[in-house]
Amino acid sequence: MLLAISLSACVKELILEGKAVKIDNLGIFRAAIHGSGAKTAAEWKVAQNVSSIGVNCLPTGNLMTRKVSIAARLQEADVYSVDDGSTPDGGGSTPDSGGEPIDSEDPLA
Repeated sequence: MLLAISLSACVKELILEGKAVKIDNLGIFRAAIHGSGAKTAAEWKVAQNVSSIGVNCLPTGNLMTRKVSIAARLQEADVYSVDDGSTPDGGGSTPDSGGEPIDSEDPLA
């Protein structure tokens, strides 16, 4: 637990210095500032022009979208029910044969 608190404090400090922080197999963290511009640099004020501040995370390694998508392998349901409990006519899909996994290796391992 202490390691996580130390890591979080270090990441926060680096982000506040304007640096991007990469943690392998987790993500790249960086500051995200949203706001509006001003006509001149002299007119620009943080209180007036910055609407929100946050942290963006771009997944890396095992958490990359492609790898997570392969692991999830979503399938469409064969039958949909409506509010009254009945099933609508038509529009169904052919039952899935099960098939083989896209990748025999676990992409998150």
